[in-house]
Amino acid sequence: LEQAAEEARKKLNKTLSEDAPLPEGAPLSAKTAKKGLNVFVVSLGKNGIITDVNGNDVTVQVGILKMTVPAKKCLLTKAQPAHTDAAPKKRKGFSKNAAANYAHQMFIAKSGSAKQEIDLRGMTLDEAIPVVDKAIDDALIAGIGQLRIIHGKGTGALRAGLTAYLSTNRFVKKLETAALEAGGSGATVIDL
Repeated sequence: LEQAAEEARKKLNKTLSEDAPLPEGAPLSAKTAKKGLNVFVVSLGKNGIITDVNGNDVTVQVGILKMTVPAKKCLLTKAQPAHTDAAPKKRKGFSKNAAANYAHQMFIAKSGSAKQEIDLRGMTLDEAIPVVDKAIDDALIAGIGQLRIIHGKGTGALRAGLTAYLSTNRFVKKLETAALEAGGSGATVIDL
């Protein structure tokens, strides 16, 4: 086993020590180094883009890694950007009205999914409060003025807790027990 491991180690070292063929290109110098050029970093064996030139050194970005290396340790590659000194292009789809467009899209999405009634039966007060908050938010965005909360009759603990919570909510104008045909004391209607 030790002999097989040693042979594998030697094979691995041999393949790692063999120099990979360098890409064709002129050696980079301080005079030829420019921001935006594609270069091959010899020490890494990877291609990168020059992001900054500092005398005889260049800052090269290779993937997410940025490193400063001597210019003479880089080779100029054949694949070069069309405009090395051009200003970055404006991103498509973004305009001054991007926030308004996003708000409009959210309004359309919430209008379709907002409900005028939520059923909280079987939930504890801690489980029900986030559901109620989300329903109020969705209703406000969709322009729904009234929301019916079904909490059931049970022991009355959920109704009492929700009543106490909703009476402190700044978006709730009015809070009342639902009409007899709409659930009676098992439901609460709130005006937003």
